[in-house]
Amino acid sequence: PIYMAAIGPTSCRLAGELADGVIIGPGIHPELVKWRIEQIHRGAEIAGRDPSQIEIWVRTMIYITDNKEDAFTAASSYGNRGPYYLFKYKNPYTEELFNRLNNKIPDLEGLIGEFEKFFYSYDDYQHELPNSPHSKLVTQRMIDFVHLVGDSEEIQQKIEELILLGVTNISTVLFTITNKMEM
Repeated sequence: PIYMAAIGPTSCRLAGELADGVIIGPGIHPELVKWRIEQIHRGAEIAGRDPSQIEIWVRTMIYITDNKEDAFTAASSYGNRGPYYLFKYKNPYTEELFNRLNNKIPDLEGLIGEFEKFFYSYDDYQHELPNSPHSKLVTQRMIDFVHLVGDSEEIQQKIEELILLGVTNISTVLFTITNKMEM
């Protein structure tokens, strides 16, 4: 099987044309996931493929905690520049995404600005380092946009939402989680 990672509309459509499975991310917001899956399905239909035969994975961190502040150090250090890429290179597809998210997220422009600051300060050599300099620019709403963080019931509910959208699996990362075995 061929698996392809995809972030933007072009890579999602190409993955739909070619891949048996697509790993999308970063981002778990339902509108973002739905939009990416639609792009994958468009690519599959262009290639004459059955979109339902393509596995859809979401790449995210899962951090189970009763207090989101406990997860902040680990979740903020794992960098996520992907959401800003979507808005940095505008095209009709990303404009469609912006409009959809704008109806769901209060102050979307502010959130994009937060991702932009992070984008330009990010250090590739420190993406696995807790308390990295770029992590100081991360906000809780950025974390909530890209990661599954919360108590087990909250995470289960978010996973069930993703399943209803068409997600078949989750690729989780443990880079910056200190106690990996406990998690």
